[in-house]
Amino acid sequence: MLRLVAWSGDPVAAESTKQLSEEAEKEAEKNPLREALGTFSKNLGALRVFVGEIARLADEHDKKVIEDFLNSMGPIFGPDFLEQQQRVLSDSIKPAAEETPKEGLPRLDSPSQSEAQSNDSAIVQIKAPNPLDDPKKLRALIRAVDAMQKRHPEQGGILRRGAVVSLMTHFEALVADLIHAFYKTHPAALPADERSLTLAELRALGSLDEAQAYLVSQEVDSVLRETLDRQFDYFIKRPKVDLTLLNPYRAEVLETDQRRNLYVHNRGVVNRRYLERVDKELLKKGGAEEGNVLESYDDYVVPAIDRALLAGVALGQLCWRKWRPDEAGEADSQLIDTIYQELLAKRHELVMELTKFAESVKLADDENRKIVVVNHAIALRDTGRNEEVNTLLAATDWTACSLRFRVALDVLRGKQDDAIKALRKAVAADEIHAHDLRDWPLFQPLREQTSFAGLFAELFPGELLQEPPLANESNLVLQKSVSLTKSS
Repeated sequence: MLRLVAWSGDPVAAESTKQLSEEAEKEAEKNPLREALGTFSKNLGALRVFVGEIARLADEHDKKVIEDFLNSMGPIFGPDFLEQQQRVLSDSIKPAAEETPKEGLPRLDSPSQSEAQSNDSAIVQIKAPNPLDDPKKLRALIRAVDAMQKRHPEQGGILRRGAVVSLMTHFEALVADLIHAFYKTHPAALPADERSLTLAELRALGSLDEAQAYLVSQEVDSVLRETLDRQFDYFIKRPKVDLTLLNPYRAEVLETDQRRNLYVHNRGVVNRRYLERVDKELLKKGGAEEGNVLESYDDYVVPAIDRALLAGVALGQLCWRKWRPDEAGEADSQLIDTIYQELLAKRHELVMELTKFAESVKLADDENRKIVVVNHAIALRDTGRNEEVNTLLAATDWTACSLRFRVALDVLRGKQDDAIKALRKAVAADEIHAHDLRDWPLFQPLREQTSFAGLFAELFPGELLQEPPLANESNLVLQKSVSLTKSS
């Protein structure tokens, strides 16, 4: 897994290629917990692309269908029909009723009955004839409505509902992977009194390993048939994992799961089961009432993905640290990788939540804890919370930290001259590399300076300030191949 030196604590991995090597893949197979969390993060990353790109294209399709329909109304109703109807409607609306004069006397400025009748006649005269009285135009309208319905201008909404369903499917897959990982690590914990095999089934399976895998699959299936709330309780009762740190995200993820059930089983219509199982504050916040249809727009789906990621990372990390305490360093590395990827994506609020969780668990060593603090501080700085940056940094003892942390502290505190001096030392000590200056969000204030190109050239002579995209290189190879084919 790729990481930057400054944030992973793994210099070898920072210099590795952009694809996982065969050795790394074998290592992932040896560690099902790393694989489970890695797969979960990749699945949610793909879902973000789906919502951000594919659903957006669907919105453009919907908009085009509606625009085509409205354009087809011109020949039927006339180009000025809607504007004329709005004018007639506004002219016909009377002012708000005023207080009735005392003793029922007529107002001096009130129109007479004959004047009111005259105004009504004028209104009637400017009303356009009803185009639907024309059979040809009526049939044209019916065809236009039918054509619009066949093109379904609701693709964006359908895809976002599907994204909610996929989101919770990925979460269930994580639950299944974690249970498999638990019994792989602790096979003796399998509840033999609840799961049994006949002699014929044992013969069919062929070996004890296959029999155990079969029983674990049965256990997983039984857990997944329960509600997500009970799935969480399963981890507390059976593998004995303390999920207290999961509580801040639990209620909202459970709501997303219940919403998924509505989309799958009830066409998105709120029913009594949803109202009974969702937190009352969330019901009040969302305005959900029985019989209403719940839609999922971007302002729901995107935060739902964030919440699911937080809950999934917390669940996986807590399981990992409970079941394999000797792998705390690996668990730290996975967590720091996740935080850094979200930092690169500028999802700062999500980064702050992830770092708060990381600061709450017992990390393997002090350096990892400092990495998390710096990540947290970068997210705070990039959202304009400079006072909180100083408070956060002041709460940590930096007296014995390495040069890369000295650079980070100076940059975060806005001490640019000191940061550049420390940066020269860190580069000379091989603690900071060219790709750090190119990509590391820490250095964004320096990259915005006109002097940055000169500084980069001084620190890394011969290095390109911006690496050429791999896609361009691939296109160049493809173009050469096509050119050779044509010439032959």
